[in-house]
Amino acid sequence: TFVIGMVIGVSIMTLTGLGFFLYVFSGGEIESYAIAPLDTDSQILTEPIKDIVTDNPTVIAGVTTDYPITLVQYVDYECRFCKKFFPDVVALTKEHSDKVRLVIKQYPLVQIHPHAKTASLAAYCADEQDKLIEYSNKLFERQNDLADDTLFDTIANGLELNKDQFSACRTSASTAQQV
Repeated sequence: TFVIGMVIGVSIMTLTGLGFFLYVFSGGEIESYAIAPLDTDSQILTEPIKDIVTDNPTVIAGVTTDYPITLVQYVDYECRFCKKFFPDVVALTKEHSDKVRLVIKQYPLVQIHPHAKTASLAAYCADEQDKLIEYSNKLFERQNDLADDTLFDTIANGLELNKDQFSACRTSASTAQQV
């Protein structure tokens, strides 16, 4: 009876997953109101996902907003899992740019990663000059050096970002509110 129960359980889960993917790829639309992200100062849930996707997202693949799949990736530059996952998500999005868009949200977990917010501010400013992916890749490459405040300008110079615009953005109060 245990084996029969396992077979039935696995079958139900497989059919449910298959139904979900068929629904998404056949043009169905799923309204998601799950709660995310955490406010990094207080760790209180604050925004519904629907607002995150439509509220000034960074889109790196494609030019339209009509995609059957939207991936929302929260990035913390001190997170070793983010470092491992980020290049794969970018590659997947570029490979399937006709069906998938990537929305990147800065999500520094300041309680456990003390330098992540500074890195996120710098990445946000690189995004203003359309270099978010390149800048993020460099931050992940130098993940162990994020305590060095000169690193952010060094990366910006290497990517030929406008130095004055980048510096002004990093020190702006409005930037701090965005991250």
